[in-house]
Amino acid sequence: MSNCIWLFWLAIYCWCVIVLQIDGKKWVLIDSPSSKEDSSEYKVGHCRDHKKNGDETDVDCGGSKCAKCNDTMHCKNHYDCLSNYCKNKKCSPLESCDDNIKNQDEIDVDCGGRVCPKCEDAKYCRENCDCLSNACHNSTCVSAETCKDEIKNQDETDVDCGGSICPKCEDSKKCNSDCDCTRSFTCVNNTCVPKCTPECKNNGVCIAHNLCNCTAGFSGPTCDVQSVGLCHDNDTMGTVPILLVTFDKGSPQFSTSTPTQFNFTTTYKQRFKPTVEDGHFSFINSVYKHYQHAWHTNAVDHTGDNGGYMLLVNADFQPGEFYKGTVDNLCIGLRYEFSVYLANVLRRTDQIKPNVRFEVRSPSTGNRLLAQLRSGPIPVDKSLQWRKYGLSFTAPSSSVVLLMISDARGGAGNDIVIDDIALRVCSHEGTGFCPAIDQEND
Repeated sequence: MSNCIWLFWLAIYCWCVIVLQIDGKKWVLIDSPSSKEDSSEYKVGHCRDHKKNGDETDVDCGGSKCAKCNDTMHCKNHYDCLSNYCKNKKCSPLESCDDNIKNQDEIDVDCGGRVCPKCEDAKYCRENCDCLSNACHNSTCVSAETCKDEIKNQDETDVDCGGSICPKCEDSKKCNSDCDCTRSFTCVNNTCVPKCTPECKNNGVCIAHNLCNCTAGFSGPTCDVQSVGLCHDNDTMGTVPILLVTFDKGSPQFSTSTPTQFNFTTTYKQRFKPTVEDGHFSFINSVYKHYQHAWHTNAVDHTGDNGGYMLLVNADFQPGEFYKGTVDNLCIGLRYEFSVYLANVLRRTDQIKPNVRFEVRSPSTGNRLLAQLRSGPIPVDKSLQWRKYGLSFTAPSSSVVLLMISDARGGAGNDIVIDDIALRVCSHEGTGFCPAIDQEND
């Protein structure tokens, strides 16, 4: 074959099939007869040209030919993304409830809304159902409202108390009604305060359940017991006693008179001769010589009568009544003084000192206590000394019972002499004696 012929056929071949090698890839000329047959190689080539071409949604990715795009690259639909999630035309990580991103319909990161779990305390919320505690307050999940959360919530009237759900409130807590307070308290000025039943009287103040703090001159559970001392001397000066018991007088050291002759009773047993033991009494006009001169021997009564008797009591181990007598025809509303002269008959200071409780009771109201006062320990003196003791009271009824009761246990000591028991009105006006007919007319 001649050289001319050979060159002719070589040119024809090069025109039909020209193969270029670019970056190790085969590119086929468009006009080449094989271009249609090698379209797959074109596909691979344009997905690596570092350009956004074809139907790519971002450089070398997306579309129908190229690989799927990574996160943050542009996309048209979910199929363009490796994450299979296209949001706002960019590939994004697939939204979940543990991606540490606030997405989907979450109210806070990975919680709340219709898809994710409920939020813990301190997370944002829109309504109670967004919270584990089922309590959304000021757009924040808070602990479930209870009666022990140290927060005033629910319908509580004070922190964790009151209202229809929680326990009732104690002292000083806020309230709307008595229903918010425990049985021991009542609601006054929207505050639970102690309740006394019955109520404190005479301006007494209820300071604890059924405990009254009484004003001066009153005592007792409800401050209805008068506890005023003796009237001033100028109030009783010159007044004639309604009652005066001096125990008479006589020559024998021991009187044979009995309490009934002086219109009173006692729980002690009478002795008409020495020795007056514990739990006994005698009417004597002078103190006899007791064991080892324990008493003020030869001491005499307070009245001052020659041979005047006095009541000597050697108190028992159990407190008893020295004196109990009834007085009638008092003037209701007048103040009276119930008094007596007492002396400690003991000489030794290491013995029990007598102590007398004065009481005034109303027989017409079930023996109700009207007045009460204590003498306190009666002191020991070098020689027997008489002192005036007692109380004053306003008569609420025309008849009263007057009592003197031992307020110290007997035994070693507690030996006493009593004289001149008296009841008089605390006023210069009138006698203090009001017969029943006079009071009925009033």
